[in-house]
Parts: sequence; structure tokens; C-alpha cells
Amino acid sequence: MDIRISLGRQGLRGEGKTFALPPSKSLMAREMILKHLLRALPRYSEAQLCLLPEDIRYLYTALLQVEHGMGEVCVGESGTAMRLMTAVLAADAQCPTKLSGLGRQHQRPIAPLVEALRSLGARIDYLEREGYPPLLIYPSELRSGCVSVDASMSSQYISALMLIAPLLLGSEAYTIDASAQLVSSAPYATMTLEVMRRYGVEGEQNGGRFSFSDRALKPSRSVSASPEEDWTAASYAYLLVALYPSLDGLRLEGLAIPSLQGDGHHVPKLFAALGVASDHLSDGGIVLRRTPWGEVEALEADCRECPDIVPSLVAASVGQRRPFRLQGVAHLRLKESDRIEALAQELKALGVALEVALDEISWDGVVDIVDTPSANIWSHGDHRIAMALAPLASSLGFEAVCVGGAEAVSKSFPAYWQELEGLGFEVGIL
Repeated sequence: MDIRISLGRQGLRGEGKTFALPPSKSLMAREMILKHLLRALPRYSEAQLCLLPEDIRYLYTALLQVEHGMGEVCVGESGTAMRLMTAVLAADAQCPTKLSGLGRQHQRPIAPLVEALRSLGARIDYLEREGYPPLLIYPSELRSGCVSVDASMSSQYISALMLIAPLLLGSEAYTIDASAQLVSSAPYATMTLEVMRRYGVEGEQNGGRFSFSDRALKPSRSVSASPEEDWTAASYAYLLVALYPSLDGLRLEGLAIPSLQGDGHHVPKLFAALGVASDHLSDGGIVLRRTPWGEVEALEADCRECPDIVPSLVAASVGQRRPFRLQGVAHLRLKESDRIEALAQELKALGVALEVALDEISWDGVVDIVDTPSANIWSHGDHRIAMALAPLASSLGFEAVCVGGAEAVSKSFPAYWQELEGLGFEVGIL
């Protein structure tokens, strides 16, 4: 699906308007796994499922298939579902089960998690390329103990190992040791631990080590977790206000402060440097306000803990002609697209030349104006590329922007294009 986007005749207005965010898929995924372990997985109607991020729909369907003892599970392009389901099946499969995905899923490494699960007693075979999905996972009895894992590529390896703690056999404590390497997106592992505590599974964190005693592995059914909206999705609202001063006053609701989501800390802090302040309201909402140029002339940040907001930071900086240098970005090459290459390629077509190194991207603030009335953006099948670059291209002065593969936004923010329409953009399907 291609989307055409341009400014509406009435322009854009933020004051008095709300940008409705999707639920946090990170929190939903972890709670869904725990509810499955409690045999209390909720039942959604088709209408309810359509409102959820695609990643969550795939995870939900996969868990239903496990409950029904099906021998083949597909998790689409959801890297989260692939990693979490690898651990769930290793500990809870009722029959030999093939776990596969779509798109770039079979190019995203999973060997560190598989090796850790094997050390606990799991039987897992690679069906094609060694170290990558698809996998064949056999029913096994996993035992507690100390397991080491290299989480330098993804903290979800740690989260997957934590979430199956209630299913492990044995009387000894269970420890996940990821301290040998620097953990990628470390706040997400801490989030998992906190969600488990809400469900009565008590664990402790000491740096890169996560420990559960043998008496702390029984989750509780009496959990009523409050819904929380997605802080990563909120970065696109901050981006819009950074690009369009007329959107000053845009309101966000449903964001917890403080939040279990790591991006709940990084988004307000980094966008404050880009001239977008967060006014916290007594009813729990946030109003985004423009400030003059922000705190810095050039943005410098280590994004190892917040890689998902890199496209938003890049787009906001480019739109403001603000040089930037972002480090800790190497593992963005392992996402739904190679996000470093996707950003460099699409921005080059807009007249922006990024400098790309192994673990860093930067820009000198120079835009070579492209003399054409319209711009074409390709999403590379990546929701975050589409959501960041479409409003940027429009802000650079193009009369119209065509976004190829615009349906990718359904992965995390199904109503994104409708929310843009509500702010005054003209959005049409080509």
C-alpha cells in the first residue's frame, strides 16, 4: 500500500487536540506471556485484535496455537514474538513445533538465546541456517540453575529467559548472567523484571545478573495491571511538534510517569534538547510545547538504551537543520530493516547525506535542496522508517510525499495515518 501525504488547506493545529497512542507492545507482550503461563490468556474478538499492534496480534495467535498443541507457529515479522516464543516453546511445548517468521525474520540472529536454553535442557534444532530461525523445538523439561547469555545484540534474550522462570523444575535458584557483555537496550530487561514482580514473581537485578529464588517462581492470578500507552510511539508526536511549530499544545494521554518503559525517560529528555518540552498535567496527560531551539546547537547522544527512537531523533534533527551525532546504533542493522542503511538511502534522496560508521551516524546540518515538487519515500517494510520520514519529507517543502509500503505502520501503530489526518494532514491511499 502506498500513502500520499501533504498539508491540509487549513494547515496544522495542535492546541486542543490529542494524538492517540497505541498501547505499549513491550508491556503487552510480557503480560501476555505471563497470562499464558497462568492459563489465563484473554480472548479477543476480531474487532479487538484489529486495534492492537501487529506484533501483539502475532504473539497472541502464537500463544493460542501453543495452547491447542499445534505443531507449527508463525510469528510474522515480530522479532519480539520470535524471541519470547522460542523460550516459551522450549519450556512449554506439547509436541515438536516449528517456529518460523516472515520478511527479514530468518536473517535476525537467535543463537545466543538458543544456546542458553539448551544449557537448561532444551532441545532445539535449526531448520535452515545455523544460528537463525526457523527452529524446530521439542518438548523438554527445563531445570533451574545459572545460565549465561550474550545479550549484546538484544535484551530480549534476557527477557525471554526471565519470563519462563515459573516453568523451570528444580529446587535451586535461577540466575541469568548477561554481565560478560554490554547489554543492548538494557532498560527493557529491567522492565521485564518489574512486570514479573507485578505478577508475584519476585526477582532481583544486580547489574547484568537477574536472580530468582526457588520460592519466588509462582505467579499470581490476582493481577489487575493498568494499561499504559507506548512511549516509543510517543516519539512521533514529539517529532511532529519539533517539525511543525503550529502543533504546539498537542496533548498525549495514557503515558505513565515514571514508566516501566525505558523510552519514557529518553524521549522527553532528548526531545527537550530539540526544543520540545513536556508539560505534565494533573490528570496524567502531557502537553507538548515548543521552546526556542532547545538546549543544544548539535545533538549528541548514546542511543544504546533507546535504539527505537533513533529514526525520530534523526528526522527531528534534519527538519531543524540541526547537526547530530548518535552513537550506540550498530544493532539497528538487525531490525525489520537495516535501519542505518534505510535512513541513509531515503535521506540521500531528500538531499541529506548522513555519515555512517560501524556504531555511529552523524550529519553536518547541510541540505542540498532537491528541485522537485514531490518526494518518494520507501518504508523498507519498517514501521519506524515510515513514521519518521513521512512527516520529515513534508516539512522539507515538498508539496506531496508518497510513502511506499506505508502499511508497515500496523506493526506498532495501526492508526498512525488517521492520527496525522486528525492534525490537518491530507492523507490518501494511492
